[in-house]
Amino acid sequence: MHTIAQRMILYILLAALAAQLAWAEVRFVTWRGPFTEWGFVQTMQSVFLAACMILLFRMARIHQQQASLAFLGALSMTILFIREQDQLLELFLPHGAWKWVVLPFALFLLWHGIRKRDELITQLRSLSATPAFGVYLAAGSTLVFSRLFGRKEFWEDNMSEGFIRQVKNAAEESLELFALGLFFAATVEWFLRERVTRDRQP
Repeated sequence: MHTIAQRMILYILLAALAAQLAWAEVRFVTWRGPFTEWGFVQTMQSVFLAACMILLFRMARIHQQQASLAFLGALSMTILFIREQDQLLELFLPHGAWKWVVLPFALFLLWHGIRKRDELITQLRSLSATPAFGVYLAAGSTLVFSRLFGRKEFWEDNMSEGFIRQVKNAAEESLELFALGLFFAATVEWFLRERVTRDRQP
């Protein structure tokens, strides 16, 4: 019961952090305008993705029972991380260059998924019995929702002539921040569970 209460408090704090960062973005970010690549929210998104990458690559190296699935997850986080840096890449490369940067990772992810499909199914079944799996599902669902909810057409139809791009960006980026925070939380839960499992083995 004590552990459940701790997890509840931590997830509530994560939600509060996402909301407060969005508020701070509007209040204090003046150098490029709120909800751009250079603000608090998108910087924190990159931090969450980088942390997930590091933990998952480490898990793939030290936890053999979940290595293939962790490596697949690490590649997925790498692709999302590169996508998140699209505006930074465009300072040096043509518009849309991030797609070419992620292409080798995407092809390698596909190759790894096909080559290790039996291991991945077994490891996914194991993960599905843990709390981390539910958090991953919530994170993925929230990320998809943020992308669809942030469609420009929806906001233009909703606001008509009063369309304000910053309002659309605030909604989309704040939801995305929360989704990536959930990805980070799920990865931490999975990593710690695997470490405890490994430590208990003779």
